Amino acid sequence: MNTKIQSLLRTDSSNWAPLAPRLVVGLVMSAHGAQKLFGWLGGYGLEGTAGFFGEKLGLKPRHFLGRARRQR
Repeated sequence: MNTKIQSLLRTDSSNWAPLAPRLVVGLVMSAHGAQKLFGWLGGYGLEGTAGFFGEKLGLKPRHFLGRARRQR
């Protein structure tokens, strides 16, 4: 399994095919993160995202911060 992952991640002069999907996925993930964090590309930004998690999902930031501090 490890060699399969390495072969998918490796780009050399004889095999440029894996580069295209990696670039596409990277651009999509970067755009999604920019929407959530900065409010770019029609997103709501960090406040909107935090509000969604708090109001719709019932998750509060203090809950996450408390758990992160306890796990150290």
